[in-house]
Amino acid sequence: MRYNTAIITALIASGFGFRVAAYNLRDNRLPRCSSTAPTPCRCPSDTQYLECVTVGVIGASVFDVENLMNDFYNISWQLGATPYKVRGPDNEVGSIRSVRYPLVPSGIEDVDERLVAREVAMDGSFTMAFEQVQASIPYPDGTGVFAGWWGSISGVAATGDETIVTWTNWACETAHIRNFAGFHEISFKNVTDILTAQGLIHGTNVDPSSAQSFS
Repeated sequence: MRYNTAIITALIASGFGFRVAAYNLRDNRLPRCSSTAPTPCRCPSDTQYLECVTVGVIGASVFDVENLMNDFYNISWQLGATPYKVRGPDNEVGSIRSVRYPLVPSGIEDVDERLVAREVAMDGSFTMAFEQVQASIPYPDGTGVFAGWWGSISGVAATGDETIVTWTNWACETAHIRNFAGFHEISFKNVTDILTAQGLIHGTNVDPSSAQSFS
């Protein structure tokens, strides 16, 4: 089972790059990027498009993975990020979290993120989607802007003790100073470390695979 799951994970991630490369990302026929637009999408003319998808297998039940990864305000598993301000009830669509993410070498990104979708099925599978609230955020060092970023995290049961997790981000920004793939993969490790410490890992973990495309 482990070998087959690893192959599926790698194929899903590697195939993504060919899909993005097939598009002219300046084509006016593409929809403008948003939380509801299909990807790839079109960015403002002074920014570039970035998309990243990461897929991995967590060796725990989908219910335990959902309990950790599908809480909009509790994101300490993401490199220790913690909202310093929240507006609205946790996990309610429309609620906003304010987070400071470290960026090297630019400084600290201070961003408001809005929850745009959250679902949990009876079988434990889950999905969450969120977006940058501000229309534009200047880089701390003044070298560019974040003109929008969007993300989704979903999980489905592979077996009773294994969960396939897919994390996607797409963004419009100057010069691509964020490494979403590295951020995702370190955060996946944090998830497995937390669940291991809680005694909830009973299946096989498969290291995440990422594909990242830049315009």
